[in-house]
Amino acid sequence: MAGASYLPVVVANGDPSASVWAYRSLMSGTNGGGGVTKLTAGPLITLSPSGGTGEVQISGVAQPSTWVGTATSDLNMNAHKITNSSGNLTLTAANSHVVIDAASVAIGPSGGNFVIAGAQLNSYGPFNFNTYAVSNCGPFSRTLGAVSIQQPVIQYGRTPIGSGGSGTGTITIPHSYTDSTTYQVQVTMFDSPSAQLYATPISGSQFTVGWSSGGGGAQIIMWTTFGT
Repeated sequence: MAGASYLPVVVANGDPSASVWAYRSLMSGTNGGGGVTKLTAGPLITLSPSGGTGEVQISGVAQPSTWVGTATSDLNMNAHKITNSSGNLTLTAANSHVVIDAASVAIGPSGGNFVIAGAQLNSYGPFNFNTYAVSNCGPFSRTLGAVSIQQPVIQYGRTPIGSGGSGTGTITIPHSYTDSTTYQVQVTMFDSPSAQLYATPISGSQFTVGWSSGGGGAQIIMWTTFGT
């Protein structure tokens, strides 16, 4: 091609099939005779300066040895993945939000944790946990009308409490609530004849049950607690 020259570049592994050619087209006019260089290769181009400062410069600016690119427009990965061999992928937003806009977001299925290190996670669609459980959850709220209401922790059991037509007994809850004022108790008889019952929380982990007008024999109480 007139007005152009081809400069061979030797690749590090010496593979002729991976040879890289630098095409230097001599320009004129406003470029002042300067050149434009294009490097064309397969999946990898390695620049390894030797001598001098050992820097790779773009437009006169030295580039870091570990390249960190900045996207100046939308990044379209098509059907490809973002892979990080260190095991962590961190998304950091310049403002207060990282927005994931997709028809669905799959976490897993190879295991590991999805960590949200922020004030809150806002979802504008349903969460589908498939067959998996929600565990280790702190205070959990649901919206009723326009009001966010904290949901209680529910515990339940079936406990023999005594015998005879009347009496009282104490039931210990497996996991303690904050104190006696932060939960409610519901009780009922396990079998007939039914007795008159009452229940009174006495601490975060215990409540008293009293019964009267019951039948003879063992009295078994079915109970449920709701609270925080």
